[in-house]
Amino acid sequence: MDVFTFRDQVVQNYGQFSRSFTQIKAPDLQAFVDGRYEAGEFWPSPLIQLNPSFVSGGAISDLVKERLLHSECSSIFRWGKEDGQAGRELNLYQHQREAIEIAKRGGSFVVTSGTGSGKSLGYIIPIVNKVLEAREAGDTEKRIRAIVIYPMNALCNSQLEELQKYLSLGYPDGPNVTFARYTGQESEEEREKIKNNPPDILLTNYMMLEYILTRQEPLDQQVISDAKGLEFLVLDELHTYRGRQGADVALLVRRVRQKLNTDLLCIGTSATMATEGTAKERNDLVAQVASKLFGTTIPPEQIVTETLERLTQGDEPNQSQLTASLNDDYSEATTAHWQPSDLQRHPLAQWVELNLGLEREDGLADGKWVRCRPKTLEQACSELAAATQLPEARILSQLRDFLLAAYRVQVAPNRRFFAFRLHQFVSAGGDVHTTLQPPEERYRTLKGQKYQPNSDRATLLFPVVFCRSCGQEFHPVWAHLSNKLISHVEPREFSDQSSLSERDVVHGYVMPDAERKYSIDDLEAANLPDGWLEPNKDDELVLKRNYREFQPIPVRLRPDGETSPEGLPGWFLRKSFRFCPICGVEHNVRASEFRKLCGLNSEGRSSATTTLSLAVLRQLLAFPEQEIPDKARKLLAFSDNRQDASLQAGHFNDFVRVLQLRAGLLAALEASTDKELSLETLAQATEKALRLDANDFIATQNVKPPIEQRNRKALRGVLEYRLIVDLRRGWRLTNPNLEALNLLEMDYAELVNCAEDDADWRERHPLLAQCSSSERFLERLAIDCDALRQDDLERRKQAASQLQDVWWNGSDETPELARCMVTRPVPSDVKAPGLEGMSINGAFGRWIKARERWLSIEDLYRTYKWN
Repeated sequence: MDVFTFRDQVVQNYGQFSRSFTQIKAPDLQAFVDGRYEAGEFWPSPLIQLNPSFVSGGAISDLVKERLLHSECSSIFRWGKEDGQAGRELNLYQHQREAIEIAKRGGSFVVTSGTGSGKSLGYIIPIVNKVLEAREAGDTEKRIRAIVIYPMNALCNSQLEELQKYLSLGYPDGPNVTFARYTGQESEEEREKIKNNPPDILLTNYMMLEYILTRQEPLDQQVISDAKGLEFLVLDELHTYRGRQGADVALLVRRVRQKLNTDLLCIGTSATMATEGTAKERNDLVAQVASKLFGTTIPPEQIVTETLERLTQGDEPNQSQLTASLNDDYSEATTAHWQPSDLQRHPLAQWVELNLGLEREDGLADGKWVRCRPKTLEQACSELAAATQLPEARILSQLRDFLLAAYRVQVAPNRRFFAFRLHQFVSAGGDVHTTLQPPEERYRTLKGQKYQPNSDRATLLFPVVFCRSCGQEFHPVWAHLSNKLISHVEPREFSDQSSLSERDVVHGYVMPDAERKYSIDDLEAANLPDGWLEPNKDDELVLKRNYREFQPIPVRLRPDGETSPEGLPGWFLRKSFRFCPICGVEHNVRASEFRKLCGLNSEGRSSATTTLSLAVLRQLLAFPEQEIPDKARKLLAFSDNRQDASLQAGHFNDFVRVLQLRAGLLAALEASTDKELSLETLAQATEKALRLDANDFIATQNVKPPIEQRNRKALRGVLEYRLIVDLRRGWRLTNPNLEALNLLEMDYAELVNCAEDDADWRERHPLLAQCSSSERFLERLAIDCDALRQDDLERRKQAASQLQDVWWNGSDETPELARCMVTRPVPSDVKAPGLEGMSINGAFGRWIKARERWLSIEDLYRTYKWN
């Protein structure tokens, strides 16, 4: 697997997605944005870092011989345990051993080390050992001896699985050390089990522990009673407890100590908590923070950090050695025979480890080995080029090949000589900022600053947003008025529409017009919404009184935002964006500005994360089984915000469901003889194209054929409903439907016939009679079928009760029903699902009045007087 190509493909896929929502009309802005994307402004080169090798702390059996651990630990802590197989002996790292030794002495401590360093074993082994020793000493009382607190349920669930592997496998009669999770996810039966049979180790989160202490329910009171004399309190991921949450947890810990045992042993685990200063200063700071959090003194000597070792041998290579090694061939065919001994004194391996993996702590020659700061491959190549005088482009190719070759060399089972990580940062597109100057002169930047650099604070930078329909640029501004005229403007955040305290300030947009392409002299050619116009007594078009303040106002603005006759020509649009003067697209004033205008970041965090996740999974699934086993095709996602993690999971699941549905429909269309499906065959063809096994959609597994057929029929009913709803004009800006993407065409036989029946239309209103069939055709509210009717939907819902929730979760869904329109507004007290009212100033009324549908606006007003 070439992880570098993998990364390039993922970033390319995301870039195509991210850039697909914004069109830019101005050539200079388009060229600037293209340049920023090509330079990797939003997804820079990845940082690369070697996974370090940890100094061994000895095997579990060694610690048993030293009487640091109970003898049963040798049977419990083993790698690869399965039912009927004992697995192999677990070897500890030095920092894990140090944690065990401190716990053996009865000291509180903090383990701070990198991801994948086995921090959790640093507290699990001491807890299990203490329970085993107590049992052997005759303490057989069933009580909670350790509480482990996690910041997120996902971490708690992961640790539960680890405990099951260590403590349950190999013990068919039940584990010697018991454990349970109590986070709010448990069933009533599981909670009762905790109450009646208290575990030795309780896994929870800090909010649930707070509830246990404060609620007076019998179960909570029993848990507290069972935890009297608590021996261990563990805070996992200590670095996440900061600010107000950290204060809450610190108070919680003090209440636990007061209520259960003031002398309990406190343990914390964390990734790096301090990065500045010397090693002693960092440990002092971590000890200070941990002591405050736990309410007990944790000396710096009991801050356990990782101890690393080199895999290569010898000093850093000289120029001639490096130059020669960079001329070698590192293709897979050439390096397939490599053994660890081939790399231990290899010049390039030495350089890579000492520059991308390890460095001496605090720069001291005799300091312990610590991890290097990550670098980009380009930075590494630049350093190698300086050391060897070779071209960077050639070094880049060689370095990539060498890293992949060194990764393929195994040191031990599941351990590579140089395992490494790529850290890829991805950011939203951000906002373009420009000065108020003609296109050939204006300064452009992506940095959100107020003034142009080196302008002595005389030239303002204004954010730019673009019309979603035509790409015309607009500047969000605060306009300051003097005697009702604009005196000057200031930059405004696109999302900020709050009223300032000053009376004569209004929000709006400035449309630069250096070439003076726009004019409002001719109202009919000015792209004003038709609903804004009316004929006067001389049958001349004029603006209605209540729209006059919203017409584009000509302005001339200097780079400092002040008005001036010599300034940049432009137009000011007051308040919300009601229409685009260039393309004439009209917008509902109540719609969000984001649906009308956009910057470079139309995608939100959820859409971006889902797209990146799918890009990763698609690349993983493309590799053959012999290169990446199925069990290794995994994507792990982490979030410090529990609500965001929950939202993201729902977003991803919804996206995948929609993707599966659409893929099935497109496959069904491809498989049909004439590339066409009717409503009657839609669901059955899609279900066939999806090739679903019964266990893929029926909640009960391995059902008999008659039950399967009944549920397949129910599935087709659900598929028909979901397909029709998805083919409607959707609300998703970042996920338009298949018709909007031009991947299929919808045809409505009855509507087309109705629109083409000129004889029937001659009996209607004369304005409608003179329309063409395409002008009469309704593009919304056009779908009506059984699947969108309330009674039929209820029947489908009942039939789908045996399907898996992923296909139908009726209790959490608001049904989408067929819609119809009445020629008057619907009163607010009328609750009629699917009923829409029409008013002359509503969306349909404005559509009817649009000038392109009539000979002229004057003819419209002469023919029919709108009230």
